[in-house]
Amino acid sequence: MRRYRALMAVPGGAALSLSCLVARFGLGMVSFAIVLAIRAVYGSYGLGGALSAVNGVAVAVGTALLAGPVDRFGQRRVMAPCAAVSVASLASLAVLTQMRAPVGWLFVATALAGLTAGSPGALARARWVYVTGGDSRVGTALSWEATLEEITFVFGPAVATALATAVSPTAGLAAPVALIAVGSAWFYSLKRSEPPVAERRRDLSPPGDQRGRGPAALARPGVALLVVVCFVVGLAFGAINVSTIASSEAWGAKALTGVVAGVISLGSGIGGLVWGTRTWRRDARSLFTVSSLVMGLAVASLWFPAAPWQRAAWGFFVGSTFAPTMISANALVGGLVPRERLTQGLSFVAAAIGVGAAVGAPIAGHLVDLGGYRAGIAAEAAAGGLLALASLLTAPALRRAWATRPGAEF
Repeated sequence: MRRYRALMAVPGGAALSLSCLVARFGLGMVSFAIVLAIRAVYGSYGLGGALSAVNGVAVAVGTALLAGPVDRFGQRRVMAPCAAVSVASLASLAVLTQMRAPVGWLFVATALAGLTAGSPGALARARWVYVTGGDSRVGTALSWEATLEEITFVFGPAVATALATAVSPTAGLAAPVALIAVGSAWFYSLKRSEPPVAERRRDLSPPGDQRGRGPAALARPGVALLVVVCFVVGLAFGAINVSTIASSEAWGAKALTGVVAGVISLGSGIGGLVWGTRTWRRDARSLFTVSSLVMGLAVASLWFPAAPWQRAAWGFFVGSTFAPTMISANALVGGLVPRERLTQGLSFVAAAIGVGAAVGAPIAGHLVDLGGYRAGIAAEAAAGGLLALASLLTAPALRRAWATRPGAEF
């Protein structure tokens, strides 16, 4: 744990992590809270999954669109006002749901909340690269950030479920409004850790690209393939979220939905912590291929548990593969893109996962509506198999792209 203690000793590091954790805790509740609220008020998993999908797509699109302006003008100038709009839109969604408003209005509020949410995790990772100077501590920082993200998924679903069942269907949506508002205001007010735009362009650009005029991150060799694999990772996430809710309800343990989801994420958090304490001999490209392959096979194995405690126990192992995959994906994109495109590269990874989850959730939701919880479990197992296949098929091209990378391995 010495590495993590040293990381928190970095000037501005502790405030950076804690403020981002608060904001991400709220964001981590949103998808689960939407499905639970819509299922309770409107009686449809399909509609809940569709709204969750719209939010996920909007977050992904917004993250990708905002990444360029953030690189040019700075995180605070771009994202502080966007976060305010996102919070207001999410609050509107909670009120509209409580009023049982026409479905169209729900989609408008959900989309606007997602478009302006951004990706605090990607921005935090860019800040860590800046405050550490891109040295060997960055790898530990990526592991730490992945672990913090998983903490939000350990407690976020549990809190959303408890509020939705014990208080009101929309209480699970009200909590993220407060958390995102507080966390975002704090995070974007931190000037010490924010990468100065002029300094990033002058000092971190590679030779021959001093003004940051190189190709966009997505045009760099290997990045598009990485985005594809991350999209499939998102498919698995989305299917798991919906099938966890549906299977717990079918097994007569709806109150344990958040607990089961939390145990899966707990496994991921522990996996991320352990990953960060190791010094790996393989490069980021190899680690990503192996970890995504193992994750795909693990997710496919979720077909077998037949009770909440079995799903939780096996899910802990499955979850332990999640954070290593995300850590290696972020490390990989850090090597494939030059530093002045880092925010864009990290944002595309986050966006791909968000879009994948947005597609996977409604697919699983409609399958559950049509064929019961077993159909949802089949969807997540299929997503796992697809991930394993995608990791194998993209490995050769990623190997070639890594050999000519412009960035520096974390």
